[in-house]
Amino acid sequence: MAKSLNHARRLVESVIADLADYGQFFVAGSIRREMTSVKDGEIVALCTPEQERNLLARLDGLVLAGKVSKANYSDTSTPSYRWGNKYRGLQVGSRENGMKVEIFLATPDNFGYIYWLRTGPGDANMELMTRLSYLHAPVRFEDGKAWWVTYEGSALSKKCQLRVPDEDALFGMLNMRYVPPKDRTEGMYTAFKRCADAGYLERFAMSPEMPTTQKRLL
Repeated sequence: MAKSLNHARRLVESVIADLADYGQFFVAGSIRREMTSVKDGEIVALCTPEQERNLLARLDGLVLAGKVSKANYSDTSTPSYRWGNKYRGLQVGSRENGMKVEIFLATPDNFGYIYWLRTGPGDANMELMTRLSYLHAPVRFEDGKAWWVTYEGSALSKKCQLRVPDEDALFGMLNMRYVPPKDRTEGMYTAFKRCADAGYLERFAMSPEMPTTQKRLL
């Protein structure tokens, strides 16, 4: 059941208050886009490796203490939970007055991408991914990371991972000005033409060339 923006924000901020000692936390999703109706809350957590371990333990503890529960994503009698090391779904409050709150863990190297991805909207994100593939763009995204890639016919080779410390860096790689969350739309990315030049991408290159070749990236 959808909640008002203010009610959803309060629920998400209550979760962040319980986790504040374990990293930096950023509200994403439809709350960040200031939608009037919110179905789920989304939080991106920026953690050191030690903070990440402690955060996961803290979430386990909150469930054991009954302060939150694992969100059930199943429509059948068999429950389905999302409780991994990089993504966890919580149920905060009752089904009537509470809502699902999802937490996505990021590192300093991929924070900008994860924050952009989890801010959405989903149809806009998918449009950009489609354009990057269609145009054989040198920047692609897979497994929560940005990659500098090259092409030989239909085959794609990963040159190196690109560090994406913030959204400014991500929009720069796309040769776009920063777009505020509430203004992000599918149509905005339909006009995408090309990524930044090699000189800009080199500023974010993380590792030497890697020989991995794949047919397709998402």
